[in-house]
Amino acid sequence: MIHNMHLLNSIYDSVLKGSKDVEIRLLDKKRSKIKVGDKINFINHFDESKSFNVLVTKLKVFNDIGDCMNSYALKRIYKEDATYEELIDTFNSIYSLEEQEDNKVLAIEFKLI
Repeated sequence: MIHNMHLLNSIYDSVLKGSKDVEIRLLDKKRSKIKVGDKINFINHFDESKSFNVLVTKLKVFNDIGDCMNSYALKRIYKEDATYEELIDTFNSIYSLEEQEDNKVLAIEFKLI
């Protein structure tokens, strides 16, 4: 199965450079359908004509973003030269606190194909 996901421009670039190889999302209905072996079509949020595919290699579920951050190097889950505070701010701007309380966090490990 192929899943479509949008990425912010700087994160999109980090994946293409190979430094980011884990995408984190809330484990909602849509993300619960992702399985190891599926493909994800990452689409540039600001230029939808740009996209590429990755192969899902591993899935990990965490209680919250803090647990997830403690399990990975920052550049693997966000972008190079960023801080944990920036990651949390970005995550909070995408997902409301209510959404975060209602869902676990899914770490999607992948490789470029």
